Amino acid sequence: MSVLIFVFLWTPISGCSKSGSQSGWTQGTYAEFDNLSVFSSAIPLLKQTNTQLLLAVYPSDIGSSQFLNLLNKAFSNGVEVRLWPMLTQSEGLWPNEDNVDLFSQEVNNLISWLSSNNIKQGWLIFDMESPYALTMSMTTSAQTGGVTSVINLLTAYVDPSTYSYAFQRFSDVIQSLHQKGWKVECVTYPLVLDDLVVGKQNIQMLFHIPVTGLPWDQISFMVYQSSFRSLLGKYYGSSIIASYSKDAYRFYGNNAVVALGVIGNDPLSGEQGYTDTTELFDDISAALGEGIRHIEIYSLSEILVQQNPKSWLETSGIKPSETAISSAVQSIRTLIQSFDKSL
Repeated sequence: MSVLIFVFLWTPISGCSKSGSQSGWTQGTYAEFDNLSVFSSAIPLLKQTNTQLLLAVYPSDIGSSQFLNLLNKAFSNGVEVRLWPMLTQSEGLWPNEDNVDLFSQEVNNLISWLSSNNIKQGWLIFDMESPYALTMSMTTSAQTGGVTSVINLLTAYVDPSTYSYAFQRFSDVIQSLHQKGWKVECVTYPLVLDDLVVGKQNIQMLFHIPVTGLPWDQISFMVYQSSFRSLLGKYYGSSIIASYSKDAYRFYGNNAVVALGVIGNDPLSGEQGYTDTTELFDDISAALGEGIRHIEIYSLSEILVQQNPKSWLETSGIKPSETAISSAVQSIRTLIQSFDKSL
């Protein structure tokens, strides 16, 4: 899951039901760039900490006995799983307007294979991000030329007609999944909320990701401290988490989710994230304080290489807190929204 810019209770796909022990909220962790055996070894930890497994599914995983064994191990241990379809890097990795037809076919392949193995309902995650190649170009531009360089790169590739086509295709796919008994969670950039504040879709067009207006069952915003710190050159604390969490809840209510990250270092950009649990737990508290009731953490791979992996997921004692939104964060949001309006 790229991080350049920037549950409620459900029926798990195993058919077993298990709620978290957190006080009125739930959590999950993303499992993306690693060997399946690594994720399988983490099942006991996830069970102990009542943490959902948000599991990336690559084309090569479909039909894999190792992947099916991992699912069955999770189910038999009462660990809830949300499946996260991915493409290859050359195809863009994450779903967006550039690969919507390829992604739609990949989802169909996955659902067909799951159904043949008697897995017929649950949650899928659509990780709506810019194409992989564009994301890496943005990363390089941000590191060498800053925000202006990124903006110049993005504005060169806006195509309203392609965006409109992709919006309808994603809508069709989601509705088809609903008819088959599946729920769909969107994961995306927090700047999509700035689009909503100003009543535009300009930022979504810049990033090639139709999001607002689609029939998601939940929508998660990646408010990653590592991304904001890298792009803006400063740490703004839990204030920035509270700001975006407030708008997430304002627009999506109980269907709003906040994703926090990264633990350790980002696997793609190398951005440094949380180095101890204190900042993470403060950010969870800030999100809860704005009404968020499901938290997602990136990533399981980085958690597992920390000195005490379990400590990063032992969150049951965290309570909601009122976090002041600083004038600096307000200014940043105002600047983003002013730019959005100008497009």
